[in-house]
Amino acid sequence: MEIVTRPARRVELMDARKDGAREIGEFVMTAMGTLHALVQGSGPDVVLLHGVTDNAHTWHDVQTSLAGIARTHALDLPGHGLTDFPGEPLTARQMALWIASYLDAARIERAVVVGWSMGGAVAAALSADHGSRVSGLVLEAPAMLEFSFPVALMPLKIGGIGEIMHRIAANRTMRRFFMASTFAHGFAASDEMLERYWRGWQITGRARYIRALLRAFESTETTPLLGEIRAPAWIVHGEEDQLVPVKIAHELEARVRGAKLSRLTKVGHAPHVERPGVVLDAIREALRV
Repeated sequence: MEIVTRPARRVELMDARKDGAREIGEFVMTAMGTLHALVQGSGPDVVLLHGVTDNAHTWHDVQTSLAGIARTHALDLPGHGLTDFPGEPLTARQMALWIASYLDAARIERAVVVGWSMGGAVAAALSADHGSRVSGLVLEAPAMLEFSFPVALMPLKIGGIGEIMHRIAANRTMRRFFMASTFAHGFAASDEMLERYWRGWQITGRARYIRALLRAFESTETTPLLGEIRAPAWIVHGEEDQLVPVKIAHELEARVRGAKLSRLTKVGHAPHVERPGVVLDAIREALRV
């Protein structure tokens, strides 16, 4: 099946700086558009894909931990962070095309691919549609198969809500309140981690694209592709996940050949933040295969 996208719209670097992007990495021109990448370390390649509404900076601590054994590429997905805005909201398979184009442009033949939440669906699509490029697959709380749309994200489908998110981010108490559903009850994320998330909302045009993406995204799109995944796969999921229910991890374990599941107690939707050691262990195992 041919997958096409409309031309992307470039995020102007000047605007990005004006809007508060403090850590600017590499801008990689690909056949699909220009992607923003934070590249760190040396060794075999690991590609890190964030979730919807987030950005590449969510992988900061993971990249630091892997710097001595791998070259990590934390990418802003299309329409997120400083990557170009697509001409339309993309499906997971269309986003996977952008990632494959990044691999081409960065001259990466094969990589371990780590996908969190929506990024997990993109990683799975990449492994199914471009299997020769994926040496190992780590799916962290992946937004796949069928589940109810998260209540916590419903407001972002409403016009005007996303446009005021950067104002919410200015208040420490409010940004913690709006992020509470991401983590297990009682977990306190660092101020630095929360600031890295919220800065992404300061990019001009982001709110409009996220709204269109959330309205159009179908978590079941990748379900027919699961039998095509041949890469060794690890699934990491928190038992207290309020956004993607843990039952999804068990269904994926049964459908993806040879997948290994780590089910984490007292962990919510962000294991790489709440229990990073488990995610790092899965990546290290994938690198050894």
